Formats: sequence, structure tokens, C-alpha cells
Amino acid sequence: MNASLRELWTSVGARFEGGPAGDRLAGFGDSVREYQALTAACGLVDRSERGRIRIAGSDRVSFLHGMVTQDIERLGEGRAAPALLVTAKGKMVAQARAIRRTDDLWLDTDPACAAAAWALLEKHLISEDAELANESERWAMLSLIGPKAAEALQASLGIEAQTLEVGQASEHADSVVIASGLGSLRIFDLLVPAERAPEVAWGLLDRGASAGLIPAGDEAFEIARIEEGVPRFGAELDGEVIPLEAGLGAAISYDKGCYLGQEVIARATFRGQVRRALAGLVFADGAAPSPGEQLFAPGEADKPVGQIRSLAASPRLGLIGLGYLRRECLESGQPLVDAQGRQVSLRPISQ
Repeated sequence: MNASLRELWTSVGARFEGGPAGDRLAGFGDSVREYQALTAACGLVDRSERGRIRIAGSDRVSFLHGMVTQDIERLGEGRAAPALLVTAKGKMVAQARAIRRTDDLWLDTDPACAAAAWALLEKHLISEDAELANESERWAMLSLIGPKAAEALQASLGIEAQTLEVGQASEHADSVVIASGLGSLRIFDLLVPAERAPEVAWGLLDRGASAGLIPAGDEAFEIARIEEGVPRFGAELDGEVIPLEAGLGAAISYDKGCYLGQEVIARATFRGQVRRALAGLVFADGAAPSPGEQLFAPGEADKPVGQIRSLAASPRLGLIGLGYLRRECLESGQPLVDAQGRQVSLRPISQ
């Protein structure tokens, strides 16, 4: 996060965490209020820490098409779509979003896998007329999230976003608005040059307030993400996860040409199912477990059937989480227990 943007957030009460740099914007003092803005009005979340790779050159489309699970050749200009980078064995390397513009392509990645995405692309770029550029520091991403996000964008910047479809990328002067979603929640990601980010953020806070916009931090965003059942790299997604286990079918084209890892994914698709799948969890009252702990069928503490990957205290649902369960447990819907013997029930999530 650039110093000017950090200074702006500090001036409106931001609390930073995360190691010596302290770059994780945890919140603004009231995570419940911030969560309510994200789910009932509009929260402004700084997601500038995401990675941004620009791909230019005459072979940019064919190069990226052969590297990711998404069909880049059919992705129209001014469109964005989820995409995955996987190894030749079908294991996840990066979760990303491909954005096709007139003269270049952008790959917007989760921050936990930005370096791995760059390394894989650079490794396989050999003779193609394609040039990679790391744009992460040159751009900021300000995300308006919630049912009033379009109204807030219109009120603050005069950008008409109500008619933008999910996956549409609209350019406005030196900025780009990308319509997306967090499960059922609407998102408008605003990509702006880093040097203008504080000015734009202040305008959003000042004029977007009429639509209920307030700043929201990572803690509130994580509650909403886990409620919606959206997996994140570094939590539910890692190098041991096959994309179909995480319900990431929307990021995979099943009729495109060859790409890295295609054979393994095609084989898993042909089988029709995977041995485990992502599940929404609700925990009974008691001390919170930790991510990584195992889940069991009642009375069978020696036979784990799943694993907790993330947890959040939801103001609406109580202690909830996301984890992986064996498919037969998901299909039966039977209650489970954690390592302390506390009951864990299943809840539907967006897929």
C-alpha cells in the first residue's frame, strides 16, 4: 500500500496488522458495522494488495490461453473472467481473474499467489511475442461491495454502473471499473493509478455516504466471504487442492484447446466427482477451533472425514467456517463433531 493511501486510511481510523510492515488493513474500529455495510448498503474495501500482471504483444492472447483454465480466445474485449493457473499435475498455483482490453491483457491475482503466478508465466514464456509487466505497485484497487454499490459509485464519481453485467470491464478516463461479485454480493472493483488513489478514495468516502458507503476492513470482508462460501488462496485454496474440489468450475473451460494441466482436470471432470468438496460449517457454542483441525463423524474420533480451513464470527449466523469434507458426508448431511467433540452442522454456500 502506498504511503499516501495508508495516510488517508489512518486519518479515518484504520487499524493495520500483519508483520513488520503492518500492511493488512484489519478494520476501522467496528467490524460489525462494516459487515453490515457490506451486506446491506456499501462497504469500501482497499484491495490494492492484489497482484496485477500486464501481458502485451501480438501473442498475448494465445500465450495466456495456453496457460490458464479459462478460454481467453473467446473472452471479448472489455470483459473479465475467473481463471486458474495449475501445474501439469492439475494442482493449484494461482487464483486469478483475466481482463481483456483492446491492447493488452491483465491478470488480477489473489495476493497470496501473486509471486507464484508471475514465476509460472515467466517460466513458460519462451519464444512468444508477449511481454510481462508487474503493475502491482502502479495501480490501486478500491472495491465497492454491497447492494448499494452501484448507487455509491454513481453518487461519488458519476460512473453509471447499474447496468454493468458481472464480468464487464468499463474504462473511464484513466480508470477501469470491473463488475464482479462475492457470492451473492455485488462488487465494483475500481482500478486507478496509485498516485490518484487517495484522491479517488476520498471522493468515494465523501460523496458515497449518501448511499450508505463507509470504509470496511479485511475482518469484515472475511466474514462476508466465508458466509458466501467463496474460497481464497492461502485459506481454502493451495497447491494440494484440485479446482473442482473447491467448486471453481466457472473458471474452467471444458472445450478449449490444450493448456497446462488440462489432462488432469479433464480426467477429474470425466469421472464426474471428486472425493472431497468445499462445505459451509456452523459451530455450536464453545471455544473456537483453529483452521487446520480435523472433523469427525460422531463416535469415530479415529477417522477424520474433513478439515476446517477458515473461521469467522458472523453477526448473523454465529461461529461459521469453510472446510473440506468427504463427499459421502456432504451427501448425507449428517452432523459432525470437531476435535473437542462439539457439534458442527452444514450450511449451503454459493458455488
